[in-house]
Amino acid sequence: MSEVEVLEFFKVVVAPIIITVFTVYIVHYYEIQRARIELNERLIRLLYEKYIDALIDTYSSMSECYKKLHQYVNVPPISIQEHKENVQKYVDIWERTEKKNALLLKSIEKEIDTIRGIFRVVNKEILNKIRNPQYDIKVDWEYFTNSFHNAENKMKGLIPISQLERRLNEINEFSNK
Repeated sequence: MSEVEVLEFFKVVVAPIIITVFTVYIVHYYEIQRARIELNERLIRLLYEKYIDALIDTYSSMSECYKKLHQYVNVPPISIQEHKENVQKYVDIWERTEKKNALLLKSIEKEIDTIRGIFRVVNKEILNKIRNPQYDIKVDWEYFTNSFHNAENKMKGLIPISQLERRLNEINEFSNK
């Protein structure tokens, strides 16, 4: 084979193969990068959804428990059974919920611990009144209310609505490409 034939062979056969392989490699590389980005976006979205669900779930059960304790401090249940059905049930739901979501809500652990403590104290006061009708329930209303509102405000502050909307729009724009 002459030099001209080798060059012609290279130009006609080898060069297109090299270009094709290189093109396939580049396309494959970018597809892998895009798949990684999409996977990361899905994971971020999933974690954020779990986080928001944990906040809402914890906030809801905390609010319900607060209302029940507040109600039954003023008008205590008459029997232990009534207490179990109308007070203890909500304290238990709250404690299960906050334990279930504790890892996701580490940033408000102090507020959660405070609420757990005050809820237990108020619940114990209600039980003392049931066991001894002459007992005067002792609740530091200011501390009880302020602790609840402090935790409530912290939870609300953890959901930056404008940032959430912006981020969801970015994800949707990326998904539509």
